[in-house]
Amino acid sequence: MTGQVLLGLNNRIGAATLTATNAWEAAMPLTNVKTPFLAEVARSTTADDFTLTVSFAGLTARAIGVVAIAGHNLSRDATMQVKTYQGATLLDDSGVLAVWPYLHADDPFYTAHTFSAAIVDADRVADLVTSCGYYLPGNAAGNKVTITVSDSGNSTGYLEIGRVFVGELLSPDFNVEYGDVSYSRTDLSEINKSKRGVKFARQYRSMRVATTTFKNLAEGEAVGGVVAAQRVAGLVGEVLWSPGWPEYVVIDGAKAVSSFWFERFFLGNFTALDALTNPYLDAFSMALAVEEVML
Repeated sequence: MTGQVLLGLNNRIGAATLTATNAWEAAMPLTNVKTPFLAEVARSTTADDFTLTVSFAGLTARAIGVVAIAGHNLSRDATMQVKTYQGATLLDDSGVLAVWPYLHADDPFYTAHTFSAAIVDADRVADLVTSCGYYLPGNAAGNKVTITVSDSGNSTGYLEIGRVFVGELLSPDFNVEYGDVSYSRTDLSEINKSKRGVKFARQYRSMRVATTTFKNLAEGEAVGGVVAAQRVAGLVGEVLWSPGWPEYVVIDGAKAVSSFWFERFFLGNFTALDALTNPYLDAFSMALAVEEVML
């Protein structure tokens, strides 16, 4: 990681045409990945490998800089590969990606058990909303994306995806300053207390929240990037938050991100539409906060 913040903006999945190489349950069709609710999943009829094609009408290119899936049931051994095209021309190939992260060498669990680099056990990230993403080196002008998923050993006998994100990448040239990023969790559990002090709780997962301030945005990054994203997404539309560029380790032929990066990568919504300020000549500033989409 480089200490930067990357934002995925302007999810274009709603305007896309979807096709896939496998069959989907009638009650949980492929088009469910267009809905904003992760719980409204698309479910395949088998666990066979498949390729999902996301295409846009005509040959008009769209800016594509990040592709992700969220709310999936993919197993520890699952892989994903993303290819971006303009017509028949291949613009970018992610290579084979591990869906789940590897256990970072600085993780206390790693050092205590002297493991070699390996994909984490599912229970290590069981409290996270499942997501896997790929960032292109920069925005490509494309009109088609293919996502190939391999998880034939999935014990459920089917594959589920709650949401697909195909959008633009914002990586400001002058990124956040150290000390200007914070991460927190909001516990959504309900806790009541009797008059005698006995607690009664209904436990739910906690929600990740990230905040930062971009203090040195160029005009294009500010107006064409964050302000445009505010207009498109508002407080309901999605953004992807990432703690910088992922650093991959190849495990069993698949590129895996670290568990630390994975912990801070999530699909979310703006919590407020903050004001854009112009404190210096040709430099713009904006604070923003993103909270995780849970269901």
